[in-house]
Amino acid sequence: MSIVRLLCWFVGVGLAGCVEPIPFDEPFTVGVNLPWWSYGGDVGSNAWGHFGASTRVDEVDATFAALEQAGVGEVRWFAFGDGRASPEFEGDRVMGLEDLAWDDFDTVFDRAAAHDVQVLVVLFDYLLCDSTSVVDGVSLGGRCALVTNSAARRSLLDTVILPLAETYAEHPGVAGWEVINEPEWPMRGRLGMEETGDGPMVDFVSDVAETLFLHTDAPVSVGSTDMRSVQDIWVDVPLDVVSVHWYGLTLPDPTDLPEDLPVTLGEFSADRDVDNVMGRALGAGYSGAFPWSLNADDGHGPLDLDELAAWMANE
Repeated sequence: MSIVRLLCWFVGVGLAGCVEPIPFDEPFTVGVNLPWWSYGGDVGSNAWGHFGASTRVDEVDATFAALEQAGVGEVRWFAFGDGRASPEFEGDRVMGLEDLAWDDFDTVFDRAAAHDVQVLVVLFDYLLCDSTSVVDGVSLGGRCALVTNSAARRSLLDTVILPLAETYAEHPGVAGWEVINEPEWPMRGRLGMEETGDGPMVDFVSDVAETLFLHTDAPVSVGSTDMRSVQDIWVDVPLDVVSVHWYGLTLPDPTDLPEDLPVTLGEFSADRDVDNVMGRALGAGYSGAFPWSLNADDGHGPLDLDELAAWMANE
């Protein structure tokens, strides 16, 4: 735990008033979006069964081995997704993580560390706040009470976020924690919120970040849809890093943000000229870049690891 965070905890001062970002003094991070082996199912089980990482150890190990061979040191990985398999719920209240979920986390982090790879853990996806859809007994989405209801959020912090932070605080396979992927989508209508930086989603991100801050030194971030949202919302939230996603024409300029706030290019399409984008991100002042993606079948990949390795060899 950093001195600043320890002091905040000791004196009980609100983080917004005393937590400082971790200074950015590291080299440019070359990462990839994994982003999952089975969306929302990599951790825990549901009525469909258990398909988590611990059931596919060889596949997980092979993924990290390929990344090690390519020289990629960090992956962005979605853990809970829309909440379809984990954590455990009783109504809106979070009851914690089943033993299988801990096995899945152990598998991902242990196999990553065995190959000198670190995992940036994206805890939740914006589809957490999608309308509920029940498919063969499994609820997809419909968990927005974690964002809008303070009691539900507290149960999440106490039974999931705090234990995760404490358990993996020193794990060499953990690079950091990203609270939620693209939270602006539910903010733009699904929750009836305005993008003013003042509302339940900002409270959710801030509360999860605060819990992580108090129990781990690993950087805490949020994955934003665009630079404008970072400027309007997330620069005022106590975070160590912000991640900008880019699928447009003109690469956003990270120098438009405060100098002490590291900015990663958290997503860009692997269908682009990856060499070109990585070079532009490095030259523009981003702290790292993560093409999308290695596994997802959505028209933005799959990423050619050989191409990425060749770019690194020439830098």
